[in-house]
Amino acid sequence: MAGRTSHDREFKQEMAKRLAAGESVSALSKETGVSESTIRGWKNIEIEQNAFYEDKGLKLKDEELRYRILKEENNARILAIVEQLLKQVSR
Repeated sequence: MAGRTSHDREFKQEMAKRLAAGESVSALSKETGVSESTIRGWKNIEIEQNAFYEDKGLKLKDEELRYRILKEENNARILAIVEQLLKQVSR
């Protein structure tokens, strides 16, 4: 049984860029040894993330800024949950 290999975000982004440039999933799979479905998944994630940031009017390539936005959004979700719990406790 083959072991699972972990690829960093830069590698995944590079695969998505190469697909966008016209390389085929099958060619990248043969070159890298990564399954076609995994490469397609990385591409879909990259498309979704870019669409998310563009909807916010941002063209982000800076990972630190992306991280900060996600952190703030997570903090807002946590705060909403805490507020909801406090309301339930105070009843």
